[in-house]
Amino acid sequence: MPHSTVPDGSWWLAALGLLVLMVLAGAVASSGPSEHWLHTLAPLLLIPAVQALRAADGNALSGFAYMLLLPTIWFALYGRLREVALSILGGSLVVILPLILIGAPRYPAVGWRGAALLIIVLATVGPLVHNLVATAREQTMTAELSSARFRAVFDDAPVGMALTPEHVRADSSFFLVNTALCAMLGRDHAELMSLPLRAICEHDDLPTLLIDAADTERSAQFEVRLRHRSGRTVWAAISRARLTDLRGQSPQIAWQVQDITGRAETDNALLDALDLERAATERLRNADRARTELVSSISHDLRTPLTAALGYAEMLADGDMGALSAQQSATAATIARSLTKLSTIVGELVNLPVGSDERAVSVQPVDLHLVLEDSLHMVAIQSALRDQQLTVTNNLQSARVEGDPVLLERALVNLLSNAVKYTPVHGSVAVAAHADASHAIISISDTGEGISADDQLRIFDRFYRAPRDEHHPVNGTGLGLAIVKAITTQHGGTITVRSDPGQGSVFVLRLPLQ
Repeated sequence: MPHSTVPDGSWWLAALGLLVLMVLAGAVASSGPSEHWLHTLAPLLLIPAVQALRAADGNALSGFAYMLLLPTIWFALYGRLREVALSILGGSLVVILPLILIGAPRYPAVGWRGAALLIIVLATVGPLVHNLVATAREQTMTAELSSARFRAVFDDAPVGMALTPEHVRADSSFFLVNTALCAMLGRDHAELMSLPLRAICEHDDLPTLLIDAADTERSAQFEVRLRHRSGRTVWAAISRARLTDLRGQSPQIAWQVQDITGRAETDNALLDALDLERAATERLRNADRARTELVSSISHDLRTPLTAALGYAEMLADGDMGALSAQQSATAATIARSLTKLSTIVGELVNLPVGSDERAVSVQPVDLHLVLEDSLHMVAIQSALRDQQLTVTNNLQSARVEGDPVLLERALVNLLSNAVKYTPVHGSVAVAAHADASHAIISISDTGEGISADDQLRIFDRFYRAPRDEHHPVNGTGLGLAIVKAITTQHGGTITVRSDPGQGSVFVLRLPLQ
């Protein structure tokens, strides 16, 4: 571009025309697409306009040269790198061409130094600003994308979500809530965000909420009661976490609220039921203890007069108090038998605590083979009178246990008597006894009517008698098997039963060997 060191007014008109053209190009570009070529042309027109201003002033080193920074900075902020390079090239040509065309002495060496300095500034500022802007734009886009993702997850979460300031007080409120939390509490977004925490949290649970919220050093989980708009209570499980920024600071707290009202009501109902069950169990235990003490006390009181009455009845029946007629003797014998039976029942009641408490039994080596034989002799006559087949396999010749032989015989007699009593006429009772490496095992099976599954759970309870039909009335005190259980437990053994209704029963007694 020709240049003169003498001021020339015609260049003012050229500069003004270029500036007007630049403004028009910018106006047209602002109404078009963002990538329109006029967006690039408008800033570039400032470069020849600066050259025209310098020519009009007649001084290539005038202050107008610094206006060349404007298009470079503009493209660095809003354009692409190639446009920045184009503006640097154009500015460099405008600065250096007059020095080349005119040269010294009109433009001394100081002009070259100023031109070089301006070119260096253009070449440094343009790429630097463009790089900073590109980095900032990328970070902004990343932040906006992250924010959009968070908002999408926040709004569409199936559980309640809310944001509060880092420091939460009773009069604090949510500044952001999602749809699920609004539905949970029956309020819309605006209403829920306008209410303080004390208005939506039960008064008794508010301290828990605030204490946990104040602990910003760690995440927290807790349960509180919230108020629905209708007034009902909503049990909520709350998870709280800090949202930290890039500097590690925590400007806000994220709350996740899950409705657990159904679970809480179920838990409370279970706790109430458990309390009721414990109270009922304690009442039953107290009643059982009182009944046992009463039965034991009455039984002891009855034993002395029964013994005396039985003695006198036997003396009458034997004629020790004078001769009786046949009818009187039969009556006395009947009385003696009845008193004997009653004495047996009272004896079971008296001895029941021995089998049910934890007092020590008389411990001595016991030959279980002989005890079983003696027990079989005591029930053999009963089985014969009912025309039953009694089968015995006694392989306990060398089996010895530690315990009380009297109590062990009593337990076996009770088991055998039950088998005979509940087996019909012409039925069969089988006894099988053997020993393994550690236990003596006695199995007593019958062909009776069997025991139902429900009754099997209770037949070893005191005073329990399995119900029978009207043709088979229930007899006895319901203490026989309870005594067997107690004696077996005191000797370190176990007693079990297997039975099916109509198929008979099998009782298995296991006692540890000496």
